[in-house]
Amino acid sequence: MDVIGLGQAGCNIAECFRQYPQYKNIYKIDSVEHKEAGKFFKIKEHATFEDYEKKCPSMKRFFSKLSKEVLFVVGGTGRCSLMSLAVLEQIKNREIIILFVKPDSALLSEDRKKIGKIVFNVLQEYTRSGLFDRMLIIDNIRVQKTLDNISIMSYFEKMNELIASTVHMINVYKNIEPVYENKLEKSVSCRVGTIGLYEIESSENKVMFDLDFPRYKRYFYCINEEKLNNDGDLLNVISSQMKEQASSNETNVSFGIYATNYENDYVYSIWYSNKIQDWS
Repeated sequence: MDVIGLGQAGCNIAECFRQYPQYKNIYKIDSVEHKEAGKFFKIKEHATFEDYEKKCPSMKRFFSKLSKEVLFVVGGTGRCSLMSLAVLEQIKNREIIILFVKPDSALLSEDRKKIGKIVFNVLQEYTRSGLFDRMLIIDNIRVQKTLDNISIMSYFEKMNELIASTVHMINVYKNIEPVYENKLEKSVSCRVGTIGLYEIESSENKVMFDLDFPRYKRYFYCINEEKLNNDGDLLNVISSQMKEQASSNETNVSFGIYATNYENDYVYSIWYSNKIQDWS
């Protein structure tokens, strides 16, 4: 899989994937230079919103070696994000996952809010139509609450690392055979979603976006192998927790249990809805 970052936020998050060998190439598109190594395309700044899409340059050569699977990361309120569809049009023959990052809208100017709503809604509509494989929405307010004692100096760095690592670990465990699972298929209509962490001790969901009408939830229990061998009550505990996550008969809850060598246990989650999500 390759990663494309559009705009400053998108590029910074895309850079966090460089540490993982599963992501072959990191592509960055922005109006300002980035100091990190990688494939970079500098775009011009424009006076009007419309020009970002109308005057989007050809990137055929830039994407000439792009993989079949692509993670497209965009921070949805920057002017560069208005180029999203024009860029995606040039790679539409790939399997595309959108990772949309939403900042705290209370701190945005009216122009930024307008940009955010436009990009947010348009990308969801195209995802629901099947043009993109799926769209994962991240709310920075939710991510911030997941991190403890985050300093101002490391604020964005730590949040970007958490977003990237969560996406990465879910990708890893989706391609590993679990030692036990309750497998339910996701409806093809459920394409818009979010990711998160789940606290085993408190049974607390820490999803990174307040997803309306979740219709499918998948949990990845990453458990120390010794604990899997010795804890005879663990499956009962997990099964009980997962039953609680089925908030209605319309929500399918699937989970897998995976053996690890980590000292601590982790649970990652990915939720999907068949509904268009609201910006506010």
